[in-house]
Amino acid sequence: MITILNDHEIYLTYSWNYTNHGICGHTFEVIDYYLLLKNHFNIGILLQENIDQEIFRKAISEKYNLDDIEIQDILDNTVYHYKSKIIKCKNLIVVDGAIYSLKKQSLLCDNVFLFGCGDKDIINVNKKNWHVLLDHRIYGEYGINYIKKINFKRLKFPSYSDKKTLIYATESSRYLSREYVEKLVSKYPDNFIIICNEIDKYRGIKNTEIVKPPINNLSSRFDKYLYTPTLLKNDCSPRFIAECKYFKKEVEYYDIDYLEKDLGLKYRIQDLKNIGDISLEEDDEIIEILKGII
Repeated sequence: MITILNDHEIYLTYSWNYTNHGICGHTFEVIDYYLLLKNHFNIGILLQENIDQEIFRKAISEKYNLDDIEIQDILDNTVYHYKSKIIKCKNLIVVDGAIYSLKKQSLLCDNVFLFGCGDKDIINVNKKNWHVLLDHRIYGEYGINYIKKINFKRLKFPSYSDKKTLIYATESSRYLSREYVEKLVSKYPDNFIIICNEIDKYRGIKNTEIVKPPINNLSSRFDKYLYTPTLLKNDCSPRFIAECKYFKKEVEYYDIDYLEKDLGLKYRIQDLKNIGDISLEEDDEIIEILKGII
């Protein structure tokens, strides 16, 4: 079945495949860019995950400092189609540029804009109406030089912070074995909150609270983030460490000895020395890039 999207000039989305990401960092990237671009274009949001309007509303309300009218505007301009195989629309922006996933779909669009996000195959895209926006420091001088940013000014600042250290141990790239987590926890006197997909796998580890996403008021549940290695040692444009910087939370990089390989993490850490470099502002160059093409 073909998904035909006619109501908006541009749709914002992130890649979809067999894995269900649910509410994730890419969801918030879509919202960030919607809040900016809606003032310049007739723009909508396309969600291809197992997310309904109430789940989406709750995520927006907890994450962003928006009034009811702004939240309703986002909801009114969002469409939900679960893992479409064929999409027809005027212009599509894919904020995570996952070429592996997109190769399995048919995108019948006037233009497809891809933000570089880890998948190195993105430099091999040769479709004339596919436009790649990526950080030349990471991918080399290919496509349009652009650093993906975060709409910090619209984020809801946490009102408190629990005295806990957070560890991500979710499946896929963030998977950590129980043995690894036990060894890690034993090195610190901290109390931990561990985010995972399988609670039983980590149950009983001392000084830990085990939780499964989505998590209410996550930004208030910890005061330190322990960044652990990803499976592929490749983190394209890590959002969470940037949010921690903005929220004045400590970040410790544990066992990270591969920055010359993981250029996404390397340059994100470098950019965080001046967080304004990755702050999505009203005059961001993405506006003129889009206007020059569509």
